[in-house]
Amino acid sequence: VFEIQIRTYEMNHAAEYGIAAHWKYKEKKSEADDLDTRLTWIREVMEWQGGLKDSTEFLNSLKGDLYSSEVLVFTPKGDVISLAKDATPLDFAYKVHSKVGDQAVGAMVNNVLVPLSTELKTGDVVEIKTNPQSNGPNEGWLKFVITTQARNNIRKFLMKKNADYLRDTVILKGKEALIEMFREFGIGESKMVEYFTDEVFKHYEVNNMDDIYYLIGNKSLQPSQITNYLNVRKETIFESLIKKNVKERKISLSNQAVLVKGESNILCSLSNCCSPIPGDEIIGYITQGKGVKVHRKDCPNMINETKRLIDVWWNPNYKANNCPVELLIKATDRDSLVIDVLNALAQNKINCTKLITKLHKETSTVSIYITISVSDIENLNNIRNTLINISHVYSVERVTH
Repeated sequence: VFEIQIRTYEMNHAAEYGIAAHWKYKEKKSEADDLDTRLTWIREVMEWQGGLKDSTEFLNSLKGDLYSSEVLVFTPKGDVISLAKDATPLDFAYKVHSKVGDQAVGAMVNNVLVPLSTELKTGDVVEIKTNPQSNGPNEGWLKFVITTQARNNIRKFLMKKNADYLRDTVILKGKEALIEMFREFGIGESKMVEYFTDEVFKHYEVNNMDDIYYLIGNKSLQPSQITNYLNVRKETIFESLIKKNVKERKISLSNQAVLVKGESNILCSLSNCCSPIPGDEIIGYITQGKGVKVHRKDCPNMINETKRLIDVWWNPNYKANNCPVELLIKATDRDSLVIDVLNALAQNKINCTKLITKLHKETSTVSIYITISVSDIENLNNIRNTLINISHVYSVERVTH
């Protein structure tokens, strides 16, 4: 009895040189080692699948890893690592371990220091230089890595980093909004914190002040709701506040952006929560010893306020310079989207002071938070029209905290 195997050229090449062919090299080892090697490869395939968007992308990536030409390189200890053709030291690092890839800062190939994007060749001896204090992967790495394993690990790191950064930013914004609200009652930050007992945390189902700030920052809770719940009150009445401001402000404020009807010496300042700009419909909110805070009429923090409001209007003699406005751009994810947004701002001579992106993997969409400087509502509307016409962008909204 004998067996005849008939293969095409492609079948023979895959059998002799593909990933499966490496199993036969371990025939001299124990069956346990051979099984462990096979299971390791299967686990890697399952991990790759978890980081891809759909089955088609997974199948294409798997085909690429199975049937593309490969290179065999060595670790400094002499172990053989199989990689796809055109793989880089960074692909090698992630093949060794995800932690090695995330902490990679350089590579030695045949004892020569090379960039992480260098193309590897069969027979190269590769050593990865790591640093636990490094900033980790960046989006540029995705442009030159070849293997699915490397791409998925880089994407996972970037999504986690973005989420952590976004949470810290939301907490900071929430903290600033709450401090500003308490200051309008004449209460500083240190005294404000004393209001928040374990009972208050239990009421809002949180553990600490950062959780409170986070709820405010993501608009789940308004600062005015907290002051109402805590029954925070001023000691002075509305009329006395007006008189106090008039008495304390000796200089003329006719050059300020907003004026109070019937008064020319009352200090008015623009609120940070809704960032009104010339052209917005506005309302004044009387504070203790700090003049009038100007809000947009649609500001969520003013919805429940009635007694402390006063009519104000934009000073026609005021020349606006750089008014900060935060926008939320929503778009379907694509390459170079952020670059196109920045180019649009640059072409319109709009200064961008902050930019934060958040990828929504489940919907393949992205949220881009930008803070820009504009002169008035007309200037803002023009830039919004420019941004909404960028490919894949479907919404441009003004952000209110």
